[in-house]
Amino acid sequence: MKSGLWARFQAGFEPRKSRNAALAPASGLRAGASEQASLKWARARKNFRIAKLFRIAKLFRIAKTFRIVVAVAVTIIGALDVAVAAPPMPPRRAPVKTFGTIRRLSLAQARKIALERSPQMHLAAAKLSQSRAGLSESQKRVALRANGGVDPIEGRVKYYVTLDLERLFALNNTERQTARLGVQTGEIGAQEATQATQRGVTVAWYGLRRSEQAATAAQRYRATAHALHVSSDAKFRGGQGQLSGVLASLRGTWEADAALETSRQAVLLACLDLAQALGYATAEECEEALK
Repeated sequence: MKSGLWARFQAGFEPRKSRNAALAPASGLRAGASEQASLKWARARKNFRIAKLFRIAKLFRIAKTFRIVVAVAVTIIGALDVAVAAPPMPPRRAPVKTFGTIRRLSLAQARKIALERSPQMHLAAAKLSQSRAGLSESQKRVALRANGGVDPIEGRVKYYVTLDLERLFALNNTERQTARLGVQTGEIGAQEATQATQRGVTVAWYGLRRSEQAATAAQRYRATAHALHVSSDAKFRGGQGQLSGVLASLRGTWEADAALETSRQAVLLACLDLAQALGYATAEECEEALK
């Protein structure tokens, strides 16, 4: 049975005469069998034509589906092309223009301003002045005065004449030694305040310089990332690159933008630290210094 169907299928691709000869009933068969074979052959030929039409219709459906898929792909690529288009280059805002007054200070100028405005220096100078005043007062004090008691003019307790002279001198020397020690302590405190102020200003000044260098490097990295994205986008438009490369370069530009903004904020914070180290305490003073 299978071989008979295969012979009929092969006969469908042969010329009409050879097909009829191949499918014609053998000699000696009855007339009814011949007519039945002819009807079967007619049905097979009809089914073959119908199958061919179905194949053609299937091909048309495949072509239509392919056309729809191509249209959708073109739409998606167009949308992605708009999405990954090269972003506009941001304006070149050099970080040097921000807080230019305080950032143009040299290290020597910053130290000089800090020594003039530092609260620690003012406090140490006040203590030293007080100690020196006490020493001067102890040196000028008159130890002996007739009719001891409280002097109504100076308001101080005077020693009695009956006190031992050596004991009186010993008390005066002890007072002066204490005053001298106070002066020495004040001088040491002033030196420590000077060193601490200069150290704080130096750290803040170099911190600002490092922040500026980081901001400059971030700005260069931003320009490089933008150039790479423009190049990859141009290659993709020309059919030489891939969409993944364009997306990767776009992500690089976003990361470069974030790094640049972070570095600019670091510069601003470093300026505020330097202003605080210089002794600008109030908001008005900081605003005046950070112009």
